[in-house]
Amino acid sequence: DKDGKGGVWVVRTPYNAPAVDAWRDLHNKHGGEWDSLRRVRRVPYKAARAMDALLREHHAGQYARGPKGVFIIPAPGEEGEIIAGTEPRAREAAPAPVAPPAPVAPPAPVAPPAPVAPPAPVVPVQLTFASVDDRVAAADAILSNPLASDADVERAMAILAGE
Repeated sequence: DKDGKGGVWVVRTPYNAPAVDAWRDLHNKHGGEWDSLRRVRRVPYKAARAMDALLREHHAGQYARGPKGVFIIPAPGEEGEIIAGTEPRAREAAPAPVAPPAPVAPPAPVAPPAPVAPPAPVVPVQLTFASVDDRVAAADAILSNPLASDADVERAMAILAGE
């Protein structure tokens, strides 16, 4: 964690005998100190890369909590940034290549439309009416239809005329 006192990281790690000497070397080279009261190490910001390498070397695979939340400390050589800006420059790689889009199947052929049967021939129907009232009723049924065509009207007139 950053504690705001002169630009230092406050680091608390579990005891690791080989890491004790590495932490001492880091403190001797870059400054910083062991705070025995709080049982934490104070590491200056300028030593972030050295601290990153030390954590990878001696604490890889352990859970850690940083400004961005909980993470697992990567091993040396593994990708992953412990402290922002400390990822080794050689690790900066080009973005992964994008796979080409999958080929699109051609559209299925469209079946030709089914042949349309020719209309049935119109056969005139001869109507026989028993009375004049039947003729009037038939003509009235045709003429009361709002969709009656001119041919329908002519047919209704022919019915009334007795044809």
